[in-house]
Amino acid sequence: MSNHIKKVVIIVPNTIIKDVYISSIKPIKYLYGMFPRDYWNQFAFIVNGSVLNDENTFNYYNIEDMTNIICVRQNDEKAVTKWIRMTKDVDEFNKRVHHFKCPALKREASKLRDIRLMKEEIIKRNHRNIHFFREIQNFIGLDHHKTSLNLDYPELEAPAEDLLPVLW
Repeated sequence: MSNHIKKVVIIVPNTIIKDVYISSIKPIKYLYGMFPRDYWNQFAFIVNGSVLNDENTFNYYNIEDMTNIICVRQNDEKAVTKWIRMTKDVDEFNKRVHHFKCPALKREASKLRDIRLMKEEIIKRNHRNIHFFREIQNFIGLDHHKTSLNLDYPELEAPAEDLLPVLW
């Protein structure tokens, strides 16, 4: 076995994507050094659709240079199964990860997320305003549903000949 240094990509979903240099002969638990000691042994590392055993080495799993390793909490079974399913198709998964690592694409994704969140805030604000105005109407006693429209206008026999007023 050679002590070959490899660069792997550690991905903690919704948090970080980090490049880490590892030695091939080190055990998988070497990756726990990225996290505070309180969180050690709480994570599962997933590569190519399988959960890695902490005691085995990187050579045992044939982890290549620039391999994407997903790190999720072990107690979240739903997340573990989701990431196992997503990482089974290695090429598709690597393509998705590449999109998140590219600065231009990351910037565009953050712009789209900002637009989506801005729309959600506007909808919430408008809903709050509508609710507020309804409360005011109920407090004052206005009921716009009972107010009838005055649509009885006298019919004109000829077009109006008066000039319109100048407003400026």
